[in-house]
Amino acid sequence: MRISARPAAAALVSLLLLLPLASCTPGSGEPAAHPCGLGADSREDALVREVLARESYETQVLDSTSALAKTMEQALPSIGPKKTSFGANACAYKRIVDLDIAHMVLVAGWVLRGSEGRPYFDDVAYELNGVRGLTNIGVSEFGLTTASRSNLLIPCDLPGKLAARSRKVWLEAELRYTFSPRRLELDQAAKDSRMTLTYLLARRVTDALGCENQPLAKPPVVEPLPAPARADAP
Repeated sequence: MRISARPAAAALVSLLLLLPLASCTPGSGEPAAHPCGLGADSREDALVREVLARESYETQVLDSTSALAKTMEQALPSIGPKKTSFGANACAYKRIVDLDIAHMVLVAGWVLRGSEGRPYFDDVAYELNGVRGLTNIGVSEFGLTTASRSNLLIPCDLPGKLAARSRKVWLEAELRYTFSPRRLELDQAAKDSRMTLTYLLARRVTDALGCENQPLAKPPVVEPLPAPARADAP
């Protein structure tokens, strides 16, 4: 699903202001029903606050855990040379006050192995317990908004009739970020935090799908890799 962090961010900002919230407060006791519930004072909760740079945030439930797993299982057989990727929104975390926007959405999907595409010039490559990842600082739209992302490509061995097919794709978990006013500078610690949060939230997806190889069972160990080749290199 090699997704660009170059969307029309201005249009996205307008959409975010209109989206209804299905509020779920961290620690509300409902994390099993959907993949976005975070326990109060959990590591995930602390990382969401750090990445959004906000003391509080709202959680938007975009799909239940069971519905997300079913959607992804139904989409998997269609992935191949003609359709190399699929993605579904799982949940979002945001803090919006007037035009001060901090927003991120978790997208889960499939990408055909070998079709990942080349990294962009501002991508930072990572390895987390053998799982490949990328993050970037994003681009500025009209000097007002930044859109960026961090993602993981995860081997997820499914059981039963999807077993053979699951070994031909990557499970991709991606966090997409939107900030207004724009935020174009991230130090290494901030990038590491984004990747750690992506790993921990992706674990919700691997658990929901029942990946038999348990690819994210270990605590995340974040290791930046040498800079990837530029996307515009010959």
